[in-house]
Amino acid sequence: MNHVYRLKQPLKIITRESTATIDSSLEKQIDKIWQQQSAKRSLTDNHIVSVNNWQPQLLEISIRPYREFLATLISPELKTKLKIQPLAVSGILHCESGYLLARRSAVVSQLPNYWECAPSGSVDACNCDNPLQQLYDELEEEINIKLDETTAVDCFVLIEDTTTGVYDLGISLTVTLDAEVIAQRFQQGDSNEYSELKIIPDNAMLDFFNTNSVIQTSIVLYETLVSEHCI
Repeated sequence: MNHVYRLKQPLKIITRESTATIDSSLEKQIDKIWQQQSAKRSLTDNHIVSVNNWQPQLLEISIRPYREFLATLISPELKTKLKIQPLAVSGILHCESGYLLARRSAVVSQLPNYWECAPSGSVDACNCDNPLQQLYDELEEEINIKLDETTAVDCFVLIEDTTTGVYDLGISLTVTLDAEVIAQRFQQGDSNEYSELKIIPDNAMLDFFNTNSVIQTSIVLYETLVSEHCI
């Protein structure tokens, strides 16, 4: 289930300490889960950005170790104790021919072969004060489009996935390139995040959603962009 919150500009982002209290017993639980999961696959305990609180013109965040979020994925009962809500960016990119959708490759760990609005990705700790930079990084890495080829950028919505606890910062942007050039750029890139890219005309988006496997956040992102109905 998704909750949708309209944002207002200018959006201010403040980094604060986490509100979670982690005692020695909880730390041992986290460490045990980390050791068990590390034995199964290669893991790196990078820092992630977590949402503490939000208002229409304010995001309060904290920097948290990935191991804490992993613990909530493996043991959901830890969510209320750890209070970790990762922040991601989801772009909805428009050109003169329509909206850009990309199919996640078969090798990604979450929802392989699903379509989604692109670019998207988790906010790195180094970009915690400027999620827009994260979007631009993803745009160049995943689609091979540069910042100076975009216009009309707007952080317009915050989407909460109540199942995973992830917050997606929805950002609309327009590119000055035509559909053919965008497709060429994508083919020339070396990212393995997406296997296919399509430009869907404005009046065909709903039909595409109804006939393809599309990530729910992307559907909500599009519907919010064309509608004023937010909670």
